[in-house]
Amino acid sequence: MKRLLIALFALAILSPAVLQAQVKPFVGASLGASFYDTSIEDVSGDDFKMEGEEFAWKIFGGLTAMKFLGLEGGYVHLGETQNSNDSFTAESKTTGWDLFAVGNLPVGPIGVFGKVGYLWWRADQKIDEAPFEVTGSDFMWGLGAMLKLGGLGIRAEWERVELEGDDSVMLLTAGVTFGM
Repeated sequence: MKRLLIALFALAILSPAVLQAQVKPFVGASLGASFYDTSIEDVSGDDFKMEGEEFAWKIFGGLTAMKFLGLEGGYVHLGETQNSNDSFTAESKTTGWDLFAVGNLPVGPIGVFGKVGYLWWRADQKIDEAPFEVTGSDFMWGLGAMLKLGGLGIRAEWERVELEGDDSVMLLTAGVTFGM
């Protein structure tokens, strides 16, 4: 009984040190493209289709624990899109903050990952120079692969924001991480 108590006491003292040794912070940045298929509702209640491919970028950081689990968050700029018809012109610039739980599967210096989380977004929109803002939060998920070269990582990933109805925004990026 005494040995069990000593073992439990030693485990309780050493556990934070073991967990701290396995938790690694990282930061990174990515560039790529966002793919829009959404609509904007004008003041008369009519939908105006916004679709296309735009330049996108993001900065992010997080923690990995035991090589298999992680937490990642960052700022994302999903691009600026513009479309027009015979009646008016619509513009939209969308940015946001995201937070993900990440599952990693490392196989040597190469690994794959999947992530699920939320995006808190803001779209600054204009219809015929009349500005307005739309905000929201939506489920977001993604898949990716990374090549680790010491403390440097090169990664490619695909992410999708699950919007209401048939609307969608997808993000395809390539970037670097430091410190993993």
